[in-house]
Amino acid sequence: MRRDLRPYPHILRMHVEESSFLWLQWRDQQESPAIDRNHTRALERRLGANLAALTLDPEGAHRIASENLELYGGGGEVFVASWLAILDGSLAQQEDLFRRFGDGPARNGILGAVAWSDPVHVRQALPGWVGRGSPEFLELAVAACLALAIDPKARLRDLIGAASPRLRAAALGLAAMLGRVDVAAQVLEAADDSDPGVAAQALHAAVLLGMPQAVLPHLTGHALSDDPLSGRSALLLVLAAPDREARDRIKILWQAGAPAQAVRVAALVDGEDVTQWIVRQMSVPDLMLAAGLAFADRFALEAAATDLYTSEPKDLESGLASAVPEDSVDLYPIAGRVKEWLRTHGPREVQPFRSNRLRMIRCLKDALAAPDTPLVDWTLPTERLPKL
Repeated sequence: MRRDLRPYPHILRMHVEESSFLWLQWRDQQESPAIDRNHTRALERRLGANLAALTLDPEGAHRIASENLELYGGGGEVFVASWLAILDGSLAQQEDLFRRFGDGPARNGILGAVAWSDPVHVRQALPGWVGRGSPEFLELAVAACLALAIDPKARLRDLIGAASPRLRAAALGLAAMLGRVDVAAQVLEAADDSDPGVAAQALHAAVLLGMPQAVLPHLTGHALSDDPLSGRSALLLVLAAPDREARDRIKILWQAGAPAQAVRVAALVDGEDVTQWIVRQMSVPDLMLAAGLAFADRFALEAAATDLYTSEPKDLESGLASAVPEDSVDLYPIAGRVKEWLRTHGPREVQPFRSNRLRMIRCLKDALAAPDTPLVDWTLPTERLPKL
């Protein structure tokens, strides 16, 4: 006689609720400027184990997930419900989730479930998503293509030109990840899109497809403005530059009235003189935060794990404490300690410009392959794509 492997109801409920909670924690880690890689890997293992437990009793898990969805309706609950809908192959459940949560922040839970689902189940669901033809289901289909590196071939052109901004942005990310240079003209056209999320994806895609010069005016214009793309454009402006031009582009930012952006992206440029210049900016009230972030990037430091940074204004040099907002949670560099650290460690630990640039390009590809987070909203740590 075969033993029933289904968990007890209270144990199953624990797994459902743990899955919701752990996914939210994992998401927070992905967006944290001080990410803990070991903690992230532990979260991934625990989340995977809890999701696996739900497969022992999908019907019971779905019932509990539906109850939690009614009670709380947060991103974690939407994630679990969407994950179970993919497991069950239920288009009706997914359609209901889009109807109820498709226009709010919990929407990320719907798309995030694709990346955590079994590739076999995703491939089985893909024809149904495409067949529905609605922007929401087509976005799920693009998310699946991103997660599994599936090339939609001729259909990609239609997706890039779709009416939905979300769908256009996702399709541009897919074009970059797949290296589809045949849609280069559409990518460049999208750099002028009125939607900032689409324009951001187009600029990223153009750089990854080897067309940085073509979008140089866009990158420069955004980097020198106060729009939502300014920080990311400054990063790409230097990231896409040949070695010899990187310093000139930083000078352009500095002289054109974007000193914080210039300091922030200086982490990508090699040279002891650049290191010392970054450290000097730590004594300028308006630039000390940018300088601290650049220094951490340059030496691959976790600011929270060192004594070189502080969130307490009293620890800063005279005249700098007043520049820290009362409710700030940022970490500011302590210039004296940084200088002493440099004397004992020296330039040998700096990340060379070329390797830093290659690392950032890898991060950019990783970013485009994550369908549950719009790039324009990202504030990722130095190991992925730095906060600007």
